Amino acid sequence: MRGHITKRGNHSYSIAISLGRDPATGKYKCPWTSVKGTRKEAEKRLSELLHQLDTGTLMKSNKTTVVEYVHPRPYSLDQASTVLSISFTV
Repeated sequence: MRGHITKRGNHSYSIAISLGRDPATGKYKCPWTSVKGTRKEAEKRLSELLHQLDTGTLMKSNKTTVVEYVHPRPYSLDQASTVLSISFTV
């Protein structure tokens, strides 16, 4: 089974889908998401996620901050303040 639905509370469900094993760690990757509403809505969302997984359009969640996205390299505090002051003085 590639995905399942679990009831969390009144009108709240969790959806988990299996992405297989992580090649680096060997552990199974199984991200989950929450759905507020009826079980039918949760089943519809599960179907959408599995379709996205099959077609290769599933977006994996990324916990990258805006600063890490804009400046992928780590900066020291002095360098960060210099970059910010330059970017806002036009």
